Amino acid sequence: MSGNMPQLMTANATITVGSIVMSDPNSGNDNMVIPATANAKPVGIAQNGSRQAPIPSVIDSPPIAALQNEELNVFTIGCTCQALAAGTIVAGNDLKSNGTNGGVIACVETTSFGKEWSVGQAVENATSGSWFRMIVAPRQLYN
Repeated sequence: MSGNMPQLMTANATITVGSIVMSDPNSGNDNMVIPATANAKPVGIAQNGSRQAPIPSVIDSPPIAALQNEELNVFTIGCTCQALAAGTIVAGNDLKSNGTNGGVIACVETTSFGKEWSVGQAVENATSGSWFRMIVAPRQLYN
C-alpha cells in the first residue's frame, strides 16, 4: 500500500461514496467490505465516484459507490482522500462511523469514551453533507 492508490475490494452490501467501510465478518472472504457499523474496526473510505451516470434523475443522495458483489476502490491506511461528512467535522478531528451506512462523523471524547475505532483524521473542516479531505489511519482511541 503506497501513496494514494486505493485497493480494489468487493462490496457485500450497498456502499455509498465517501463512506467508511469495514471487513464483512460473515463473508469468509478478506476482500469483502460492508458499510461500517458504530465503533467497528474500519478498513478505509469508499471510492468517491458513483456507479451511476451523472444524470440528475438517476443519482441517489448520497450516490452509490457499489451494490452487493460489485467491485469498488477503497482508500486504505496512508491514503489522503475525500470523505462525505455526516456531521460537523473540524480539521484535526479523529473520525468514526455514525453506524448508519458508514457515515463519517467526529469522535467525541467524553468521560465514558472508553475505546473507540477511528478511520483517520480530518485535514479540513466540513458540515454535514459536504466533502472534506482526510488521512486514512485506522486506529483505536482510548481516553
